[in-house]
Amino acid sequence: MKVSSLRHANINQINEIKDKILRKRAKHIISENQRVLNAVKDLEENDAINFGKLMYESHNSMADDYEISSIELDNLVESAKVAGATGARLTGAGFGGCVVVLVPKSKTEIISKSIIEKCPRSFLVTKL
Repeated sequence: MKVSSLRHANINQINEIKDKILRKRAKHIISENQRVLNAVKDLEENDAINFGKLMYESHNSMADDYEISSIELDNLVESAKVAGATGARLTGAGFGGCVVVLVPKSKTEIISKSIIEKCPRSFLVTKL
């Protein structure tokens, strides 16, 4: 790709990578870097809706392109989405089973209850 780091690459350059797995990994890194920049803007503008969309996009990229998610984490994220969460994504190193969920304060109880009912082996660690 003729760049010193993937942070200097753009998404169009991934087609230069012949190896399918490496191309998927590079796609995740490049798109995640852009999501982080967009997330900063959304946070500065207090735009929770767009920030939540970025969380879902990030999770999908980690699951599909970086392949560090699991069925359990995917189910938690999907359950959060169906329950009306603004955003959700795995967090930490992946594979460990931790999801962060962005929820309007007024819907915390109902969304938490829905997720736990759909994923009975899950735990609510904290809420603010």
